[in-house]
Amino acid sequence: MFPITFIFLIDVLTFVIALIPLLLITIPNEAKSLKESESEKKSFTREFKEGFIVVKAVPGLLSMIVFAMIFNFINRPFNVLWPYFINITHDGTALNLALLFGSMQIGRLLGSLITSIKKEWNHKIKINLIGVTIFFAAYLLISFAPYQSFNLMMIGGFLGAIIFPITVATYLTILQTVVPSDKIGRVMSIDHTISMAIAPIGALMAGPMADLMGINTLFIICAFIGIIYPVLLWFFTKIRYLEYPQEKKIEVVRKQEIIELKAQEA
Repeated sequence: MFPITFIFLIDVLTFVIALIPLLLITIPNEAKSLKESESEKKSFTREFKEGFIVVKAVPGLLSMIVFAMIFNFINRPFNVLWPYFINITHDGTALNLALLFGSMQIGRLLGSLITSIKKEWNHKIKINLIGVTIFFAAYLLISFAPYQSFNLMMIGGFLGAIIFPITVATYLTILQTVVPSDKIGRVMSIDHTISMAIAPIGALMAGPMADLMGINTLFIICAFIGIIYPVLLWFFTKIRYLEYPQEKKIEVVRKQEIIELKAQEA
């Protein structure tokens, strides 16, 4: 109905809508001295290292962070190549692509509503692992869809999108449950850094890999990995220990203090 340049202006409009309330918020301007900035920088470096100590100390937490990292990596080719898959592989139109994305957004909205209504979730780690398996099984359905079977693709996108908000919410809940409250910021920063750092690599590899093996083959391989790797993590890592977290206080001890303690023992 409208030229693509007009469609892009929707982003500008929604940005303005988001900007208006931001302009009404008063943000205090607290100038910091150079010494305070240097101290804060050193503190950040130390706390980032302490975050890694906490990750190692909680059984299964490192496996869960790896779990999220792999998800971000193998999901990236789908996000990057959907337009090519619809337009070139299946000779679809912009409307077909919009309907696919629309079905995914409706699915995410429904999943978010389910997450909001059901306050308590038992077996959160199993929900995450099974949820990711269902998510990629739905994408596998799209990958195997016959030529121009756009309705089937919409069903696959819708089913996969429903589970996404549920897995994200339970994943964040697990982090906040198994990590001491005074260490949660450090651990979440590590989790986001690792997951977000791997995403551009997956995006950059998507195009060359699609050229090398074909987009359908790439989608199928990524979907199969997404279905299998949660099962492997459950049986071959400590991630299952997060199903029944134990309350315990984790103390981060600096290296110098460890040396002093060992010297005293000796």
